[in-house]
Amino acid sequence: MGGSSNYHARSNSLPTRPHPLVTECDEHLCRLKALDSAPWTAPGMAKKLAGLQDLQECVNKLLLLRRTREAFATQRREKWVDEVFDGSLRLLDLCSAAKDGVIHTKECVRELQSLVRRRSSSWACGNGVVNQVEKYLASRKVVKRAIQKALTSLKTYGTKPSSISIKDIETMALIGLLFDVEAASVNVFEALMSYVLGKKGKTRGSGWALVSKLMRSKRAILIEEAAEGEANEFATVDAAVDTVASKLNSDGPMTGNSGIESMGDQLGKLEVCVQDLEGGLDGLFRRLIRNRVSLLNIINN
Repeated sequence: MGGSSNYHARSNSLPTRPHPLVTECDEHLCRLKALDSAPWTAPGMAKKLAGLQDLQECVNKLLLLRRTREAFATQRREKWVDEVFDGSLRLLDLCSAAKDGVIHTKECVRELQSLVRRRSSSWACGNGVVNQVEKYLASRKVVKRAIQKALTSLKTYGTKPSSISIKDIETMALIGLLFDVEAASVNVFEALMSYVLGKKGKTRGSGWALVSKLMRSKRAILIEEAAEGEANEFATVDAAVDTVASKLNSDGPMTGNSGIESMGDQLGKLEVCVQDLEGGLDGLFRRLIRNRVSLLNIINN
């Protein structure tokens, strides 16, 4: 999100001490920034969501202050007011897209997990598992397309005003803070949705180490990352289901284990993961709704 860097020096230039809530919001922003390099795993995403919930909770308190309402009232016709208001809707749209992807994946995981648990009677029939595996893969494609569309929409977001002519330094600090909050929130949603796609947040290694990693199988890399606690749970399940699907296509009816137990283990881990993500997103969505209502009340009064 362009524009956040234009305001970040605000606190250093204040002739008086900023309001405690402004300082608190800045502290939450710094904590979120510190999580940028964290791996895209279930624990990492849980921390990001918790941090963003705390930040949005702090913003709500800030929006209830009389001085905040006065700042919006005196600047009602300025472009930044529209940008802040539109930004609150963009964040709700992103949160909804992330929630939909997680909930859809959860439903697919539970259906496939249920079939794995009944495999003693079902796998021998062949058709049941073939249909369910194909359904899971098809559903994941739907989820990925929807998330890719949401991520693409980030590129069309309007840029924030490059300069705002306001003499009141306190109002300038408030505007800069609200823009920074939106930028940090978008950053979290972008990471979360990329994580659901099965991507990694960072690539380690260079030179021959990177070449060696590229030459190894995807399965071997995922196993190593799992051992290090840095595997993307969505990518791991996708790979496990792909393995079973390949054996189904090549061998016909399932015989023996054929990767079923491994897939079942990974599905169980992902099921816990998506439940946690859903809970975090529900809490965040409620806070975003409350903040938008507060903005509506400020602008309409």
